[in-house]
Amino acid sequence: MVDYLLLDTKIGEWRGVTGRTHNWNISREIVRRYSKPVILAGGLTPENVVEALEKVLPAGVDACTGLDLHPEKKDPEKVKRLVGVVRAWEGVELMSLGARVQDVLYKVDRLPGNGELSVIKNVGVREGGVAANFAVAFSHLGGRAGIITVLGRDEVGRWLLSRLKEEGVDCSRVIVRDVRSLRLHIFEDSSLRRVFFVENMKTLSMTLDEIDMGYVSTASMLFTDLFLGKTAVKAIEKVKEVGLKVSIVIPHGLSVMGPWGLGKEDALRAMELADLVATSVLLRLITSAKRTLGDFWKRSRLAQK
Repeated sequence: MVDYLLLDTKIGEWRGVTGRTHNWNISREIVRRYSKPVILAGGLTPENVVEALEKVLPAGVDACTGLDLHPEKKDPEKVKRLVGVVRAWEGVELMSLGARVQDVLYKVDRLPGNGELSVIKNVGVREGGVAANFAVAFSHLGGRAGIITVLGRDEVGRWLLSRLKEEGVDCSRVIVRDVRSLRLHIFEDSSLRRVFFVENMKTLSMTLDEIDMGYVSTASMLFTDLFLGKTAVKAIEKVKEVGLKVSIVIPHGLSVMGPWGLGKEDALRAMELADLVATSVLLRLITSAKRTLGDFWKRSRLAQK
């Protein structure tokens, strides 16, 4: 087992320290497929590191010859410039904290009563999770979003992680554990009435110490769906101390949120601190409109150029 993967350039017998870049498209695909953090190296300089970060989305970068004053001696100004450029790029505008799940949607003829039988018409699978959906929507609008969540080291977790990366969401702080990923089974009838069953509920648990608050503080806003319960409330308290805006969505009633560790007092405290409080109805409107809004935003930006 390894803790991270380092990607570098090979030229002839030289593996690394070549001062040359390599095909970043291949590196991007490795980042997308690999669940462990990926560090990018190979010909990185203060001038090209942002392009590399944007194309590859690695967890970190490693620069060597691109910072040389002359062989065997680094240029302090180049080092300072590269660190400054990376730090300026690294910060996200929105940090999303909460659920990333696989939704399994069952279309049924009707929702049965006790002892009754119903027929499943078809089954579909999609990415879900309120926090994840919000990060993706923000990314579609042209913003830089990151997410903090927990995934299992299984096929479902790998798929959920790769899809977030494909959407341009920063996943460098996602925690991957040797558990099964969270799944939500949704049974829906023709009138759109639904019942929900959660699988692997305990996967989505995290302590405040596991959240990189320094990184969260680089954002302008924290969004949370409160599925991390008391940990989410503590995170809200921390970021408010440094002046971040906070937006929360309460996806379900407290009777549903209770098993996630969110009590009435916790919910009231979160709402007291938040700058914006919304319900799942509003979130569904945002999610359904995200592609239209994203296209409009992109066209507006092109028009300005």
